[in-house]
Amino acid sequence: MNILDKLPLPVKREVRSKMETEFERYRLWKFITFQEREVSITAAWSDTPKGFTGTVSDQTGNIAAYNVNEPERRRQFCERVEYAVSRLPHKEQQVITQRYMQREVTFDFVVFNQTIDPPMSRGTYDKIKARAMTMLAMALNIEVEGLKEIF
Repeated sequence: MNILDKLPLPVKREVRSKMETEFERYRLWKFITFQEREVSITAAWSDTPKGFTGTVSDQTGNIAAYNVNEPERRRQFCERVEYAVSRLPHKEQQVITQRYMQREVTFDFVVFNQTIDPPMSRGTYDKIKARAMTMLAMALNIEVEGLKEIF
């Protein structure tokens, strides 16, 4: 038995929840086109009297910086996740790739019954998936309460 298989159930649930959130963000950022922000040309009317607020705002500069930096940040995140998954053992890598890293949303029962060759049982699939998610959470430095105390 591996120490990753003996984790307490609440820790496994929290790892799964946080990793599924990360994979959802991965799927959105990888497969959805980045929408650039545009500068508002017309002035916005406001009933509030204008006065000096002590802040300087450069809307055009902020939007330009966002349009340049955000796609790069998203690309780096996706590469980081892909690199971490590529370092997993073959079975774990196959389970995670087929379940979370495809353009189409796939359910667990489709993955363990039809996608993975040869098909595996639900229990084996759950064990492999939990172990893979724990390894990925550690590789991606995702804060999980209870995981730091064990390792």
